[in-house]
Amino acid sequence: MGTWRQQARAAGWSPARAARTPRVVENAEYVAMVRRVLRRLGQRAGEDPTALRDLAELAADVNAALTNAVDAARNQSTPPYSWSEIGRELGVSKQAAQQRYGEPTAKTTAA
Repeated sequence: MGTWRQQARAAGWSPARAARTPRVVENAEYVAMVRRVLRRLGQRAGEDPTALRDLAELAADVNAALTNAVDAARNQSTPPYSWSEIGRELGVSKQAAQQRYGEPTAKTTAA
């Protein structure tokens, strides 16, 4: 398997990202729990339609959290994550990630 850094480089991470010290987090378990909660809330919407509003509000909260996470990855990490790295983690191109989460351009703010 190799060291963590060797595995990171083999996964195509930049040298700067591969050099970062990994933190121990329980993301997989936490995400699985959140998914179970969301699935149950979706099931409850069939019994109580007011849960539809709750789900829509949660979707907006998830989008805001993702925007904040990308901003932190770009501006608070040392070194900052590249758009290529962010795009790869989101399953989109670096251009798509930058268009969605990057700074607004003069063209979009002039409208």
